[in-house]
Amino acid sequence: MHTHDLAEWRHDHQFDTGNIAGERSTLLVMWITAGMMVGEIAAGWFYNSMALLADGFHMSSHAVAVGLSAFAYAAARWSRRASSAQRTTMGTNTTTTVMPMAAITITTMT
Repeated sequence: MHTHDLAEWRHDHQFDTGNIAGERSTLLVMWITAGMMVGEIAAGWFYNSMALLADGFHMSSHAVAVGLSAFAYAAARWSRRASSAQRTTMGTNTTTTVMPMAAITITTMT
């Protein structure tokens, strides 16, 4: 059995400290988009405008896509906490790649 201490070979895998300004801006854009969406749907309903209704419902896909990006920021923040607590083996940083790709796909398809 080895009696060597492996403490000198351990290191932190946290390479990113986050982007608080980007997270706040994304949340702001998400809420502005959602507010405009609700406003367009309400105005379309009130004025009997099919164009406003269609644009409002179409804007919901954009709100979902930006919401996924905001969720990716939150997941990345959780990932940094989880990796610093060493609860995960390989890390959970794939969420920072998968969520924006899903948001781009939703935006492109609509």
